[in-house]
Order: sequence, then C-alpha cells, then structure tokens
Amino acid sequence: ITWYTPTGLKITQKYVIFDLVKSKGVWLIRDIALKVPTSKIHRKRQRDALMPNIIHSFDASNVVKTVDILQKDNIEIFTIHDCFASQAANIHKVQQAVKIGFIKLYVNRDVLSKFHDGCLTNLENHDPSLITVKRDQGLVILAEGDTLKIPEIPQLGSFDITQIIEAKYMVG
Repeated sequence: ITWYTPTGLKITQKYVIFDLVKSKGVWLIRDIALKVPTSKIHRKRQRDALMPNIIHSFDASNVVKTVDILQKDNIEIFTIHDCFASQAANIHKVQQAVKIGFIKLYVNRDVLSKFHDGCLTNLENHDPSLITVKRDQGLVILAEGDTLKIPEIPQLGSFDITQIIEAKYMVG
C-alpha cells in the first residue's frame, strides 16, 4: 500500500513472506540459513503495521515542518523520532514551532479524504483483471467474484485545530 504524507513524501509499505533457504557453510562445518523474500504479501504484518506506520509518517511530517520553521530563525534543533531537543534558551521557540507546524499540516486540509482517495487510486491502478473498484457503489470486486465494501471516511468533529497553539501540554 502506498500513501503520501502531508509534506508530500511517498511511503510504500510492503511486508512480504520470506522463505527459509538452508545451505552448507563454506567449510561444511555449519549450516547457513538465509531468509529470502517472496512476492507473497504478509497480510497480517501488512494489516497490523498500517495504522502505526501512517501515524509515524504523519509525525515525521510535523518534524519536517518544525525544522523548517526553526531553520528560518537559525535555531539548532535535534530530533529523534518525534522528540525535539535544543538549547534551553530556545525551548519555548521549539514548543511554539511544533504547534505551528502541526497547525500548518492539518488546518483546512482533509488528510483523511486524501488518504482514502489515494488507497482507492492504488487499487484502481492494479491489474483490472484482478481488482475492479466501483466508487459509486462503494465496492471493490475481486477476480474470484468476492466483493468488499469500501469503508466510509470517518466524520470529523468540531474541534478547531488552531486551538492547540494555546495547549500547555502538546509539547513537553
């Protein structure tokens, strides 16, 4: 499955099943076992990893936005995953930049619809003899005749994302 982060980075998640291939070692003392990737998708890993990987990729977009904001003020920033560090005198600026970056990523941008549409487009771009997408009917039809209902996009609530600028504990 492929998606784009809010900063435009293309992410492809493809967990495959591996075959174990055993061979004699160089001096025939010990067997060697190698994992060789197959073309078969590991459905459980693919399913279990999807949401965490989407969230991590979106967090990475916020890191990119934050660094962009701080770079303009020539503030040194260090990041590991979604954690930030800087000199003590700059921490309040870092906190503010994280919030502003977050707002810039999500205000007036329907990331759920974009993700949903991207998933359907990915399916449509597969071999039409294997998958048919009928958006108007909300169905995916597989070659075997099975049909899958396309999940609806969750309705967003009324939360105003710009309010996080006032949040005391968004960044700690």
